[in-house]
Amino acid sequence: MRYLTAIFALGLLGCNQASDAQAQVRDHQAQGNLESRHTLGCITLAEAKNQYTPADLFSSAAACVQANKPEQVADLYILARSYGSFDAKRVSDQSAHQAVLVLQMQAFAGMSEEFNKQVSETLKTKTNDPAEHSRICRQIKQLGAPAYHPSYMLQHGMGAFLSDEGTSKALVENFNAETAWNEVLASSLRCSTEG
Repeated sequence: MRYLTAIFALGLLGCNQASDAQAQVRDHQAQGNLESRHTLGCITLAEAKNQYTPADLFSSAAACVQANKPEQVADLYILARSYGSFDAKRVSDQSAHQAVLVLQMQAFAGMSEEFNKQVSETLKTKTNDPAEHSRICRQIKQLGAPAYHPSYMLQHGMGAFLSDEGTSKALVENFNAETAWNEVLASSLRCSTEG
């Protein structure tokens, strides 16, 4: 989970920085790009479902920022990043993998520096405290691997614009969901894959 904490901090660095080059960039988006399909409000990890995409979860985390709930922001961030890691394993279009970072940046763009520090400290605690780490692993394992089609990510990549067949061939052939999920649990979350 140290990886997740570092990604959170790095992602936020870009949230509040604008450049002159942005004024000259044209934004072309495919329908469904980064689309959230569930309006959740600020939920707890216990209320999450494996049908919720990172787009849904980051939107919920943004609602938790507004509600001043750093614990819930941290939990939802961890789940959204985990589901995004799984999706990156099953989406073959490498250009689409940035979807999760873009969602993160959008969700936390208005977060104050003080609240950012609170969330970062909360993530460190969840990483280093064995009881908290165990709780997160247990709850995410109970949720299981994502049970949705990763269209939010597929529509973010260049394949959504370049392929005559749309995104039908953008998923990894012979994808082994169980293996990929166990890799996410073991590497991104440092959770045991047993039980």
